Amino acid sequence: MKWLYLAAAATVIIGMIIGLIIGRSREKRLSQKQLEVRRNSFRYAFSALIVFEALLMVLHYFDIVIPFYWLTFGPIFVAGFAAMIYELIHRAYWPENTRIRGKGWGWTFIIIGILVGIPTVLKLAESVFNFTLFLDMILAIFLILDGIGALQMKK
Repeated sequence: MKWLYLAAAATVIIGMIIGLIIGRSREKRLSQKQLEVRRNSFRYAFSALIVFEALLMVLHYFDIVIPFYWLTFGPIFVAGFAAMIYELIHRAYWPENTRIRGKGWGWTFIIIGILVGIPTVLKLAESVFNFTLFLDMILAIFLILDGIGALQMKK
């Protein structure tokens, strides 16, 4: 089981490195308004991370058992989710002149996110929760949000 956490952590680190490399080229295509929205979204993401960490500390104080993956990946998930939602609301998730063409990509992301999310929700209804379901939940949410961002870009 420890290897699964190590593999997931390595994947997150590699994804962050690739995201930083891609983000630098994407940032050049953002307008000034989008850059300002991005700065604000990172502030809100950091605030969400701090609030989530405080919530985890309060839960730990009352001796509530918190799964290890919520302690390790939960803050990253909450911060990313807060930033994505803020950027989607203010239409700054994708650059204005991005290379993705057509609405097909947005719908593809949304459909794949729903297909990943349905089994996850059904297993959660059975009160079964493990690390794989946690990663599936994160993947489903981010795919759906990416699809919404791609559809917003075309309007």
